[in-house]
Amino acid sequence: MSFDGELAEGLGLKLGDEITVNILGRNVKAKIASLRKIDWESLAINFVMVFSPSTLEGAPHRLVTTLELPKGTDPATEAKIIQSLAERFPLVTAIKIGDIIDAAKALLAKLMTAITATAGVTLLIGAAVLAGAVSAGQQQRKYLTVLYKTLGATRGRIIRAELLEFGTLGLATALLALLIATITAYALCVFAFDIKLVFAPWAALQTVLLALALVLAVGAITTWRVLSVKAAPYLRAE
Repeated sequence: MSFDGELAEGLGLKLGDEITVNILGRNVKAKIASLRKIDWESLAINFVMVFSPSTLEGAPHRLVTTLELPKGTDPATEAKIIQSLAERFPLVTAIKIGDIIDAAKALLAKLMTAITATAGVTLLIGAAVLAGAVSAGQQQRKYLTVLYKTLGATRGRIIRAELLEFGTLGLATALLALLIATITAYALCVFAFDIKLVFAPWAALQTVLLALALVLAVGAITTWRVLSVKAAPYLRAE
């Protein structure tokens, strides 16, 4: 017989092993002659075990076949073909899987939309938390900015220093979040869903750049507001 390679690996089977299959109360022994990779996602007809043609010749069976029409075929044409099959072969049961696939695609599209919306809300919440954290330290930044200006630092140098600080913190936070997310995704894929993790470097880079741009934008706005304060009140207070 030919056996599904992935399932054989999970069962600890290898080429040459002999297995017994009970068919209608009769034990049928067969030796694994080949292992093959099955793409179940294609929804094509396939089976975990495929015996040689003569092995199950005497057992009750039914024939299964697929009919693939060209893309863009008119639904009326499909209906006529199915009707013709039913008229010529009354015992044939026709099942349209195209509608099932379309429904599955629509469901997955809605699921991806929900995931994207959730990610967007999470990003907005993170931005709000970031803005709150920056605002909490704004008073201290005002005092330091006044001190720098008093000591002769130019506006451009202060802005560059502040953006460098915000950028470093934002980049470090984004990379740490990316690392945690990758480890979590790997654990879910391997231990929960038993699928292979596919890392998307471009998506990860976009996420890091977006987070960095957000942090720099908040830092630039905060720094600009801090630079506009007058030095006298802070110097008198000290």
